[in-house]
Amino acid sequence: MRDEPLSILLLEDDAADQQIVEREVRKHVRQLALTWVTGRGDFERALRTFPFDLILADYKLPGYDGLAALELARKVAPRTPFIVVTGSLDEETAADVIKAGASDYVLKERLGRLAPAIDSALERQRIENEKETAVLALRESEERYALAVSGANDGLFDWDLRRNRVHYSSRWKTMLGHEADEVGSAPEEWLGRIHPGDAGEFRQRLDRHLRGSDAHFECECRMRHRDGTFRWMLSRGLAVRDERGEAYRMAGSRKPRSGCSTTPSTTR
Repeated sequence: MRDEPLSILLLEDDAADQQIVEREVRKHVRQLALTWVTGRGDFERALRTFPFDLILADYKLPGYDGLAALELARKVAPRTPFIVVTGSLDEETAADVIKAGASDYVLKERLGRLAPAIDSALERQRIENEKETAVLALRESEERYALAVSGANDGLFDWDLRRNRVHYSSRWKTMLGHEADEVGSAPEEWLGRIHPGDAGEFRQRLDRHLRGSDAHFECECRMRHRDGTFRWMLSRGLAVRDERGEAYRMAGSRKPRSGCSTTPSTTR
């Protein structure tokens, strides 16, 4: 039984079928607000007037059909799950309906499938909403971070952990005396320039953050400049994780440590 309020728009021309469908839904939804319409005009007006959590639509209607209703719903309310509830539907038409964007279809003779279909459609939409919210939040965070570090003149990096490629900003490269075309996109362009005396600590801190043991990455170390000297740099970063908590991307900044002297190179 679903406890959350649920608003449904039902497109059905037959009053008896409307009652059967509504009765089936009410078995599984405690707080149901159902709007019943019988044709295209009322369907479009309802779509444009009220927000709904779900749309249920018959496929065969006088002068109208479920595919046309679905097309209209995709335009007016593209994020609202849409389930076709109909007396009969051949395999080809069913495939067309799903391809056009319907969440599912349920035959009226098998209304026992309706509640699971509703739950599944709403859960998929909830996941999509969460993903979109996360992407927007990440984008806003990146924009704020980019504005902040541009003012501080930090060097930026963006590490694609799955492809094992890193984008280094121009400032990141010039801090070490290099032109843009002198530094590639491999992680070793960064890791290979760390002083041997600092490399172990750097990798330990990096691994701890990527595993999730540390909330963020921060490490001060010496890095080899193009002129052969080692210069103290402070690197900071934050991993982005998937739904399993695994890091798939890490972005951050690097800046020189003021007041720290350079160290002559003793390695080649």
